[in-house]
Amino acid sequence: METASCLNCGTPLQGSHCHACGQPVKGLVRPLKNIAYDFLDTVFEYDSRIWRTLVPLYLFPGRITRDYLAGRRMRHVLPFRLFFVLTVLTFLVLQWNLGDTPFGLDNVNPLQRAESIEELDEQLARMQADLAETRAEMEADPQRAYGLGGIRTAERALERTAEQRRAWLEARDEALAEGREPPPAPGGTSFRVSSDDFVTVGDGDLDLPDWLPDAARTQLENWIERGVRNINRLEEEPERLIRRFFGLLPPVLFVLMPVFALLLKTFYLFHGRLYMEHLVVALHAHSFLGLAVLMGFALNGLHALASGGIWLLDVGLGWLAAAAWWWIPIHLYLMQRNVYQQGWGFTLLKFFLIGLCYTVVLAIATVIAVIVSVVTA
Repeated sequence: METASCLNCGTPLQGSHCHACGQPVKGLVRPLKNIAYDFLDTVFEYDSRIWRTLVPLYLFPGRITRDYLAGRRMRHVLPFRLFFVLTVLTFLVLQWNLGDTPFGLDNVNPLQRAESIEELDEQLARMQADLAETRAEMEADPQRAYGLGGIRTAERALERTAEQRRAWLEARDEALAEGREPPPAPGGTSFRVSSDDFVTVGDGDLDLPDWLPDAARTQLENWIERGVRNINRLEEEPERLIRRFFGLLPPVLFVLMPVFALLLKTFYLFHGRLYMEHLVVALHAHSFLGLAVLMGFALNGLHALASGGIWLLDVGLGWLAAAAWWWIPIHLYLMQRNVYQQGWGFTLLKFFLIGLCYTVVLAIATVIAVIVSVVTA
């Protein structure tokens, strides 16, 4: 029986790829129905790998990580692909949830701009009516039930803002009636870029350093001017800055991933593991975080949907949603313990220290992301 040869280098074939040059036997130049069959086969095979990955990723801390490090890798989705998909999906859901939540700068600012108690009461009544209408729509649509928690947050925020504005309006009217200087309005900060090449924030001046090169000074002035302009536009377009910020968070996580792996390498320096092994642990840990956040949102939505209905279902879903959020730190601790096989006490200490260091790094990165989003929005 004649053995087929590679069309690229002529080497006798022993499988679906040439072992000499790597060219696959199957290419695009073949009947369309064959390509369709291969595509469907790949989709269903990959679908089974997804479930074989997501279920142990969420329920069994460290299992897929230990399998991967031990060489059993074909059953699961590749770590970076898993992290990428779950991270993007998580932030899409967060933005979607944010878009359906009526709480935002555009809702609070009309109250802060009210110049009389009558105007304040009118704006508050209108906004509360809008919230009540939105609540009714969400309660009627199960797919939007997860936003009910945001409604409650918005109602409380409106009440607090209205109380602060009312107190200031009363104090202002009293001061004007007595001929005194009125107190400053609550909230809001004045920003401007002056013609003297410095920025005024509130009442203080921030001078640019003299040692900056002209090009750097010019670029910094442009960034500051653009940032100030964007801040002043928050009242009209708050969602622009928010969406820009959430769009920057996935790249921030990608950049921080090697940092987290470096922390693991530092705290487990004498375990003899390669840096790439710690990177796999970091990828799986962040993948679990994304999956857990999605699960938490789903359970919160189901709980909000069941509220006011069957008491047992309402209470059960409430406990389940709370347990899902508590499962996050427990899972991460058990994952670290199961992967590195160290004592419970040492693992707890390292878990706390690694979490503390990473929280500081994450906070710094978040501040930078906020600044970049303000400058580039």
